[in-house]
Amino acid sequence: MLKNPKVDNKAGKNFTMRELDSAILNIRSKEIAGPNDIPPTFLKALDLWARFHLLHIFNTFFREGVCAQVWQNAIIIPLFKVGKQLLSLLLFCPVSLILCVVKTLERMIANRLYAMAEEKNWIIIIQLRYVEFNYE
Repeated sequence: MLKNPKVDNKAGKNFTMRELDSAILNIRSKEIAGPNDIPPTFLKALDLWARFHLLHIFNTFFREGVCAQVWQNAIIIPLFKVGKQLLSLLLFCPVSLILCVVKTLERMIANRLYAMAEEKNWIIIIQLRYVEFNYE
C-alpha cells in the first residue's frame, strides 16, 4: 500500500512517539470500551516500554498495509433518533464500536492527513472551518 513510489514521503514515514502520545492524550476517558472491553484509560496508563511496542505495531501495520483481522471488525449498534416514532429504519443512526487501539491509530492517520492537507493547501477556507468544527 505505502510502498508506492508516488506516495508523499511525509505520508509514508513511520509514526513518531510524539504522534502516538498526542493521539493517546486526546482520547476521551469517558469513551466506552470496544468489543474487547479494554477502556481508553488503559491506553492512557501505558508506560514508555508498552507505548514503544504499540508504536512498533502501528508502524508495521501502516507500512505493510495490513492489520490483524480483529482490528477490522466492529459492533454496529443502531441508535434511535430522539423524538421519532419506531416506524422506519431511516430513523436509526448506526454507531460502530471499534477497539480503542484502532481509534488511536485512526486518530494518528487523521492528524497526519489533516496536517498535510493544511500544509499543501488542499482544503479551501470553507472546508477548513467545517473540519475545525467537527474535530473539536
